[in-house]
Amino acid sequence: PYDISLGWRHSFGKHGLRVAAMVRGDSPQCDNMFLQTEYNNRRVEGIKLRTTLASDATYIYAPNQRFTLSATLFAAALVDDSDVIHYYDDLVGRYVDGVVSNIEYLSFGIEASANVRWSQYLSSNFLATAMRSRYIDNATVTLYADNDNSLIAHTTAEMKGHNTGTPELALYGDVELYAAGWRVRLAAYYCGYRYISPSYTR
Repeated sequence: PYDISLGWRHSFGKHGLRVAAMVRGDSPQCDNMFLQTEYNNRRVEGIKLRTTLASDATYIYAPNQRFTLSATLFAAALVDDSDVIHYYDDLVGRYVDGVVSNIEYLSFGIEASANVRWSQYLSSNFLATAMRSRYIDNATVTLYADNDNSLIAHTTAEMKGHNTGTPELALYGDVELYAAGWRVRLAAYYCGYRYISPSYTR
């Protein structure tokens, strides 16, 4: 596993720019390295590091200490991810353990935020995010019988172009009161364009 991050920031007067990029390789979770972690010692073949590549660019405007506005463009790609699924397959009439590999998707969008200090004791935070998140390649699915690890099927899941199931519009706002050691916050959330995650086996 590894993690490499780079960043740059520059301020000029009331304005600021920030750019960041990273690449990270993560080991799969234990549940995704064995067909069945509770009673099966068979390891998944061809285990790879899941790789994340991400970057963002942010513009910051702070005319005074009471108001800060920022806008961020971001993009992130995940490649070589994997998953292990367990279910009863109606077509073969057996419980199966499925190894899903080559899971890859891309997310990109824009985020705007504002911080407002209304008074010494009252402040607010606002956030809006709009994004797209799509699978960029088809996944490979290998099915094994749960009782004896025998191979049932090796196929491709047509995932390319489908939504990942991530909400693509998010809004947030709050009002916070701080006085005499007490903090009270009223917050509102909204998530829209939430899609159902497609199934690798259907």
